[in-house]
This record gives sequence, C-alpha cells and structure tokens, in this order.
Amino acid sequence: EGTRLLYRISQQLRDLKDVVMLTQQVVDILENLLAYPYTAILLIDQVSGNLEPFAVSNQGKGNEYVEIDKKYISSKGVQLGQGITGWVAQTGQIVRTGDVKKHEHYIEIREDIQSELCLPLIVDNQVIGVFNTESTQPDAYDESDQSFLETIVAQIALAIHNTLLAEKIKDSEEKYRTLVEHASDGIFVSDPQGYYVEVNTSGSMLVGYTREELV
Repeated sequence: EGTRLLYRISQQLRDLKDVVMLTQQVVDILENLLAYPYTAILLIDQVSGNLEPFAVSNQGKGNEYVEIDKKYISSKGVQLGQGITGWVAQTGQIVRTGDVKKHEHYIEIREDIQSELCLPLIVDNQVIGVFNTESTQPDAYDESDQSFLETIVAQIALAIHNTLLAEKIKDSEEKYRTLVEHASDGIFVSDPQGYYVEVNTSGSMLVGYTREELV
C-alpha cells in the first residue's frame, strides 16, 4: 500500500504544473489515505521571515475551509526559530514527538494537538519550508511514518522549487519584454549570424519595416 501511495504521489508531482494545486493535492491524498488530519506545507517568506501556509488539510470540511485555515495559521505569525515548525525551518532537523506539550520548542496553535511530525523542505542544502502533520492522538507517528514522509517531502521540495523557479523566470522574461517594447529607443536583438530575433515597436518605426518583416 505504501509503495502504491508513493507512486501515486510521485505521479502527481511530475504531472501537475500549478504548484499550489500540486501541493494541495498531495496534502489531500495524505489526509484521505493515511488519515493525517492536520497536515500543512509552509514556506519561508524571505522578506518577513515568517512561515506562510502553502497547502493545508481541509479536515473534511471542504475546500472553502482550506483558505480559512490558511488565514488562521498566517495570523499566528510563526517565524524562523519559533515553535516546532520554526525550529525545523531554522535548523533543517526533523522533529517527531508523541507529546507536543513536553517538547521544548512547542507553542500552542491548536489546543487539542498531542503528536507532531515536522520535516524540512530542503533544496540544494537550503531549507525553503516545512512539511508538518499533527494528530489529536498521542504517539500517532512512528519511524515508518517518518521514513515514508522523508521520501515524499524530498520530492515535494524539489517540485515546489522547480515550479517557483520557472514562475520567476517567466515573470522576468515578461518584465523584460515589457521594458523593451515600451522603450522610446529602437532596440534590435540579433543572433550570432546577424539575423534579427527581436525588434521593438520603436525600432520597426525607425526603419520603416514591421517586426515580422525584420525578424
């Protein structure tokens, strides 16, 4: 069963392009098939230093509850080094505890939680966030849970990193095209053979040819 679940999640991570949808579906799978009721993927906001919820369990209350819970988690303002999730994000160490109230880094966000398993999302030796799952039952997570999630979390981290990187590149390219297109000067870009590959509106007006004629 574990192998089939791992394969199913791996397929989701490979096939989906929308990173928010991707992570939310992984969380939903873990919630439905492994009964992880309070699961969240949180990413580090590089500006504020806060851990911001990226995907959370709907806890059987429908998709509308996801946004409500995200706002609730954000309102707590968990920072690097604060609480179990913040400590994991800061140190890159895994925490598995069957009694959260006895853990030295515990801060209460949900009063009925007893067990917690938190793993860092690491890419190129840098922590980008955490995968956190909690339970109202004591000693809810064992070594097999941790081992299974370590494999899943490594794939989640890489998928999030690659998708966010692609989005940044796309955003940079769009900003570049906007700047070039609206520049008052004529801009001509050529390849090593001297053929034009890009010309802005000012450039085409300057020489009296359309962009299609020039490129």
